[in-house]
Amino acid sequence: MKNLLLALLVAAGLIAPPFLAAQTPDKKPAAKAAPKAAKPDPAMAVITDDPKLPRVLLIGDSISIGYTVPVREQMAGKANVHRILTNGGPTSSGVANLTKWLGTGKWDVIHFNWGLHDLKYMDTGKQQIPPDEYEKNLRTLVAQMKATGAKLIWCSTTPVPDAKLNPPRKPADVLAYNAIARRVMEENKIPTNDLFTHAAAKLAEVQIPANVHFTKSGSDYLAVKVAAALREALGLPTTSAAAAPAAAAAAGADWLPLFDGKTLTGWRVTEFAGHGDVRVEKSQIFLDAGSALTGITFTNKPPVMNFEIAYEAMKLNGSDFFGSLTFPYDKTHCTLVVGGWGGAVFGISSIDGADASENETSKFIKFDNNRWYRIRVRVTPGRIEAWLDDVQEVNLETKDHKISMRSGEIEENVPLGFATWQSAGALRTLRWRPVKK
Repeated sequence: MKNLLLALLVAAGLIAPPFLAAQTPDKKPAAKAAPKAAKPDPAMAVITDDPKLPRVLLIGDSISIGYTVPVREQMAGKANVHRILTNGGPTSSGVANLTKWLGTGKWDVIHFNWGLHDLKYMDTGKQQIPPDEYEKNLRTLVAQMKATGAKLIWCSTTPVPDAKLNPPRKPADVLAYNAIARRVMEENKIPTNDLFTHAAAKLAEVQIPANVHFTKSGSDYLAVKVAAALREALGLPTTSAAAAPAAAAAAGADWLPLFDGKTLTGWRVTEFAGHGDVRVEKSQIFLDAGSALTGITFTNKPPVMNFEIAYEAMKLNGSDFFGSLTFPYDKTHCTLVVGGWGGAVFGISSIDGADASENETSKFIKFDNNRWYRIRVRVTPGRIEAWLDDVQEVNLETKDHKISMRSGEIEENVPLGFATWQSAGALRTLRWRPVKK
């Protein structure tokens, strides 16, 4: 009877057969594989200082994280480049954490930015840090950083694309917040590294579509501008290792001279009223300061499209432009202003009737006396580009724009010419080359 009951239970599946129970070991669930540790971000690497080099601190959000490593590469052997070991977030995070980020060491240069996190819209429909609070926080942060004795460089906030973003951001807000920051920095005499304009010049090429972030090559492009600002603040030569190939290309054998180094053959002194003396010495053209303009004009027929012109210019004295180039663009002409409007404007006159100080090509750059600057202009259908010390500062798409000369005596430089305004300057290595179509 007992065996019959056992057989019935086994058949019903209510118990396992005795022989199976004896032979089948307990099965434990397989252990889950441990998740792989995230690969450390090289931007967050702790830097061991070379005591012989200056110390630089980068403060910023994920945009700055992207350009940190290429900046370090460009500054190798020139500076110890640190960054805060986190995303800088909004200015409120800066106010809460800046003391910790600064630490106790001495900083020679601090390159900083806040903005993209401040202006983003939260679930409440309001910006994370409204404009008035942004300004208040910036003033607090600037005061704290100035107390370190470091040279400060404000980095303008990079553009926001006109697209559906998560979290939401608006392109116009970047302009508004940058305007607030500009006011604060000007009051505190802090120079601006205009990464906004630098990025905007090639935005379609360097920014991820419908995203505030940049591609790898885009971050490299931003890094060139950041490294240039750091070198200037540290009093170092402006050409980086990364820019060396471009400089080498600019000195290639395909360039044709525009100046023989001995005479003004091919040029004439421009008949500006009250112009200063023009002479050639030591393979340089010297343009003395006049009551207004002093310059030279090309006497041959220059190309009007698909060409590059490169030269070096130096300001000897004065407070305005010292090596401006007037050049053809198809059936019209324009001028690359170098150090205009009080000595700092770099840009094209004129775009849609607006001077270099007022249009989208405007850059404000500190030009020093007795220093050579390398300048290059490229003219191709639909685009005018210009480089200063191998950093592209102008990248103008000319479609839907009117290109023209600023009216006045500068028109005497047409079709091709160089000029100074109430300043003495020098020119050398004038050359040009065709650009393949």
